[in-house]
Amino acid sequence: MFIQGLFSETYPQVAEYGKKQHIPINIRSEVRGDGENVVEGFLYDCVEKVQGPINKTVIIQTIIDSQYTEEQKSYIMTNMGNQSDPIIAAYLAFITKITKEVEDSGYNE
Repeated sequence: MFIQGLFSETYPQVAEYGKKQHIPINIRSEVRGDGENVVEGFLYDCVEKVQGPINKTVIIQTIIDSQYTEEQKSYIMTNMGNQSDPIIAAYLAFITKITKEVEDSGYNE
């Protein structure tokens, strides 16, 4: 599962989940509230239930698997050469975005 826009008052860390891990990515400072009720913290996205070695490839594949069905992935792989297809264009934009976020979070291998 890929959850976007979570907030934490403490810096998000990798969390164990049995034999899997929840991996925070795209971590950025955030100030919420107004006046006397200001809370400083961190806004981040979380890749849940990552299994195996924690690296860029595994994290990105976990995100893809959580966002696309097998049927959608089959269509994308079959039609990857047709970049004028709006589904393919959206997929490529999504991959570019999450790859940058994963790399910016320190997972470069």
